[in-house]
Amino acid sequence: MLKLNLKTVFIEGGIILKLLSVHFTQNCNLNCPFCYVHKDPQRSPSISNSPLGSNSPGSPFLRTPDFDFFLQFPQIAASLQIPQIALGGGEPTLYPEFLLKFGELCHKHNVIVNLTTNGYDISPPILNALRYFTLVSFSFDTFKVQNKVQFSDLLRKMVMVKDIGCKIGANILLDESTTTNLIPIALTLQHYADFLYFLQMKPSTLIDYQKLKTDLLTLKTLIGRVWIDDSLKLSFHQTIHCGRGRDILSINPSKQASYCSFDVPFANLSHPSDLSSILQNLYPQEPTFSCPFLAPKIPQLR
Repeated sequence: MLKLNLKTVFIEGGIILKLLSVHFTQNCNLNCPFCYVHKDPQRSPSISNSPLGSNSPGSPFLRTPDFDFFLQFPQIAASLQIPQIALGGGEPTLYPEFLLKFGELCHKHNVIVNLTTNGYDISPPILNALRYFTLVSFSFDTFKVQNKVQFSDLLRKMVMVKDIGCKIGANILLDESTTTNLIPIALTLQHYADFLYFLQMKPSTLIDYQKLKTDLLTLKTLIGRVWIDDSLKLSFHQTIHCGRGRDILSINPSKQASYCSFDVPFANLSHPSDLSSILQNLYPQEPTFSCPFLAPKIPQLR
């Protein structure tokens, strides 16, 4: 299993890429109302009477991803010296055979591969498929945290994934509810996750950034393994600009490239090898000094 590395790609003297974010499917076993991924129009609505509320499973008519297309990215990333690929969705664990093959190819080409999941479908076949993954990050939001049964089940599944040798991340989506209980949530998750990663909902509903910063500094002191996303760093004035269009590139299920996962596509890929010309001709972009995907007039620390 490869170690995490923040090595950056250089092409003709310019800083190019730390991470290739590959969203190979829009399909998901949940139907979260705040998800930024545009839902597949062929999906049916979620089950309204589910005890899981707004995170309830859907009864999907799934559109099959183009697996052959996306399986070429490990070799392409290696040829371009891109050190890491992060798989997202939709929900990647819907496709264990693809995950196993993708992980094998990344291992063969010495590319780190990570994955973000809602954790809902973690099972023995999924565990087998994750054998070559370095980091598996579980997403946590208001609904999962408030539902004690679901929360406990996710903690159990984090242990299952950790037992096969993967590093575990906990991605905590911040809104007014999760920030109210931020410290107890994080103190629980620290026993299961190697990394705690806090990120803003986009558009953001956060108001009291000063209290949030204080709580995060407290957690950094108590736990140490705390990271925040670029938009929070910008809100806290802890960084000058984010990685959008500079050290990250995102590919969506329609084979389109964007400067980050929230951005509108700027290029179509007829073949994964088109990534090379995109990096040569369109990277790096001018720095982004404020996150364009947060709601306007969100208060920031002064």
